[in-house]
Amino acid sequence: MINNARPLESKEHADGSGVSLAPVLRVFVLGPFQVLRPGEDRSIVARTRDKSWTLFKYLVIHRGTAVATDEILDLFWPDRADEDGTGPLRSTLTRLKARLEPGRAAYLPSRYIAYSRDSCALDPEAAIWVDCEEFERLCQAARQEEQRRPEQAVHLYLQALRLYRGDLLADEPYADWAVLPREYYHRLYVVGVKRAATMLTSLKDLVQTQAVLQRALVIEPYDEELHLQLMKIWLAQGQCKAVIQHYGKVTRLLYQELGVAPTAQLTELYQRAKQGAATDLGVCRSTPKMRTEAHRQTAIPAVRSEPEWVPSPQETAGRRYGLGAFTCDPATFTQLVQLERRRLARQSTASTVLLLSVVESAGRSGEPVVDKGDRGDGAGGGDGRPQPVRRLLSLCQECLRSCDVLSLRRSGRLGVLCPDTPVSGARVAAARIKQAWAAACPQAKLRIRIVPVQPEGGLRQRSRAEDRTGVR
Repeated sequence: MINNARPLESKEHADGSGVSLAPVLRVFVLGPFQVLRPGEDRSIVARTRDKSWTLFKYLVIHRGTAVATDEILDLFWPDRADEDGTGPLRSTLTRLKARLEPGRAAYLPSRYIAYSRDSCALDPEAAIWVDCEEFERLCQAARQEEQRRPEQAVHLYLQALRLYRGDLLADEPYADWAVLPREYYHRLYVVGVKRAATMLTSLKDLVQTQAVLQRALVIEPYDEELHLQLMKIWLAQGQCKAVIQHYGKVTRLLYQELGVAPTAQLTELYQRAKQGAATDLGVCRSTPKMRTEAHRQTAIPAVRSEPEWVPSPQETAGRRYGLGAFTCDPATFTQLVQLERRRLARQSTASTVLLLSVVESAGRSGEPVVDKGDRGDGAGGGDGRPQPVRRLLSLCQECLRSCDVLSLRRSGRLGVLCPDTPVSGARVAAARIKQAWAAACPQAKLRIRIVPVQPEGGLRQRSRAEDRTGVR
């Protein structure tokens, strides 16, 4: 996605980021959006959602292409009264030019923006430096140097990774025109991190490798290969406790956010860490003597490891991590079930509902326990002591995925909507809840009923329990 814009001088910024200090307009779109006029070191962007800046972002993404005026008008002013008028675009461009070139006379053409009645674009000859273009150039240069000069390739990769402060145009999450470029640069960043980490490991620079991987996991926490590389580094350094902590965090994250189990490689590393084993990487803890001068100049600051102990899932019964099922009131739960029935009518997937009730061993058989402080909407707390129903609610929030929906009924029963989960998957979830419940409240019995959600329009006689929950 590199264009043929004029190359810039190679003078580096004072912070070593590789940003040119030549008299050019500097634009940062990776992470927080910033625009720096020539010779200035402070961004002129005050409100990133201003229409003029949104238009400028669009032109930056399409740099090197003359975008049709009608296309821009239809995208940014779809409800304009005059379909043939260019007034909204011209007035927005006037404000944009004034911000980019405050000292320019009104009769002089802009140095950066080329506009006609038919098209609009950034001037391909303008002195504009864009961080995503420099990031892509550095990644490609590093790729070419991997075989010939590995240390130079690592140096280039580290320069590129420093430029990636976050996903492209993160302040425009709902802009359709930014989705594909954002995914492209995000993927380029993840691949660059993996290559840089592999090469740094071969150069026995584990400290820098760990810093690169930890920073990448802040941006991309769902890539299991990045977690695997980081855990291998820790295991090679003998940090078995860190591996065990990280494994518990990763398995919970992957299950609750994506509904997947850890791979065999992650589980194997976890088992080896429990046994105090070491990997066969053949490397030891990095020292300053093992790091080249190029590495020091482009070093990425290490991310502090979390002090909190994060054990494996088998050791975390009853612990909260801020994740888990979405909790709502009974009316909202019924509406969500109805929407799920409509979705299933259009898709060939299966969903289920779990109906949970707590029965005290000393009470009548089949009599659910009701928290007297509960109003049926998930609020209230009784006398402040842990009640069986409220404890069950807390356990379900921990054991279920973030895409699951949980509701506390007035009868004291809990309903759980499990989207895209067949009966076999619901049985696994039910077994997990029962196991956690048996450890937390052995004096009370938990009953779980699994009800498949039928697509809207399906023929099936409703039961009394389904009438009360809205499930069919």
